Amino acid sequence: MSMKNVCVLLALVLPILLLQGRANAATGASTSYSGFQVLFPTGDAADAYDTGWGITGSSRFSRSEKFDIVFEGAYYYLPGKNYIFNGETIAQENMNGLSFLLGGLFDLGTLELGAKGGYYFLDLHEWDLVPMAQLSFGRFSIGGEYKALGTTNWGAAFLKFRW
Repeated sequence: MSMKNVCVLLALVLPILLLQGRANAATGASTSYSGFQVLFPTGDAADAYDTGWGITGSSRFSRSEKFDIVFEGAYYYLPGKNYIFNGETIAQENMNGLSFLLGGLFDLGTLELGAKGGYYFLDLHEWDLVPMAQLSFGRFSIGGEYKALGTTNWGAAFLKFRW
């Protein structure tokens, strides 16, 4: 990860942490999460990229007993691979970037369902909608999501830790 990406990542995570602290001081109804994702390219992206990874930082702001607003920032990386197109071997460059997403999560007990939308940038420049489902067990959540509408799509399995 280049120094530029580290600086951008810090610029992404620090505001989330500051918002989290202010919300806790004001209402006591906000929670921060850190997470790790494994990314599985699908469709045309599966021909160009191998399995990748991502890291996330998010804050959840409780609006009611059963609904939270989610703000998430993420860094993602997908390693490129060689593929054949019209008889030629093409070496795909690695993809890495950042995303800012805003969405909602419905609490159905241990199961939580929701969606988030936002912008992916650096190597990708596109808006997308990401449906997700997760199981929460105390401080940990495991789940999956699918970046479905853009030019490069992937499914992700994640593990998140609540602070």
